[in-house]
Amino acid sequence: MESRLEKLPLNFGTPHPSKTSSNRLYWALLICNLRKSCLMNSNGAFRFSFLGILLFSLFCGCGQPRPEGLPDLYPVTLKFTQEGAPCADAFVTLISESGVPWTVGGRTDAGGSVTLQTHGRYLGAPAGKYKITVTKTETEFTGPPPKEMGDVQASNSYSLIDSIYTISATTTLVVEIGTGKNSFPPFDLGKKVRELMKPPGA
Repeated sequence: MESRLEKLPLNFGTPHPSKTSSNRLYWALLICNLRKSCLMNSNGAFRFSFLGILLFSLFCGCGQPRPEGLPDLYPVTLKFTQEGAPCADAFVTLISESGVPWTVGGRTDAGGSVTLQTHGRYLGAPAGKYKITVTKTETEFTGPPPKEMGDVQASNSYSLIDSIYTISATTTLVVEIGTGKNSFPPFDLGKKVRELMKPPGA
């Protein structure tokens, strides 16, 4: 059986933002054709045609480029404890003391560890000194379930982290990220709390 690709207009340039959906469909069609370009040898094993491998490589490398001005990032994992136990499902934010404009943070796992990301998707963090804020909340519904669309169920929200660590103005947690290997002892968040959070403007 001869290897062949269905005729598709090949355009490997950067897609226009307004054509994102059609571009995804285009690459999906290319993958389908990649599967059709497989050849089966006499032993029943698959081998890819050269063109098929090329298309697969192009598909894997078509992710969005790094934002302009994004500095070098260095891998960092931080750990947080509360009363000696891992603090899971907490949101960690790093605030640069030198004016780094990129958002750095993440969410702790079951072991209380968080692998930092920059801009919400790039692993690592820029070098520099940061303040650390940590938030973790719990919602308790106090009213009956809504009966109609648009109704809001009454509820109270509680902070499960001592308020001193939740805002940059009062937090005592700081970290300095270097350009080499970064290793830090666990950060202790004090005693477990359950503080009622006031609605904005209250």
